[in-house]
Amino acid sequence: MTALPGHAVRQRFREFTDRGIERDGINYLQMALDVQLLYVLKKYRDFLAGIDREAYAGARSELERRITTGWPHDATLILPRFRQLDRERWQSAQNPA
Repeated sequence: MTALPGHAVRQRFREFTDRGIERDGINYLQMALDVQLLYVLKKYRDFLAGIDREAYAGARSELERRITTGWPHDATLILPRFRQLDRERWQSAQNPA
């Protein structure tokens, strides 16, 4: 699949996520990762809570806290904002200045 060793790919990804993608004082990359992880936690709630109910509750609570403190608006506006940023990026790529 790739000529790079797995640990090198993971290291580059970690560097990329640590750097983040900031705009308007919000780290959109971290926000997207948190929202996606919360979605997965909710989707597999029964399975994960069955393994360790306390760990599941703690992880979910921490993700919800990070999302609400990192996002200054109504949380339901996160996905529309991601879509808007994606459209803006796509349009700027189509029409370079």
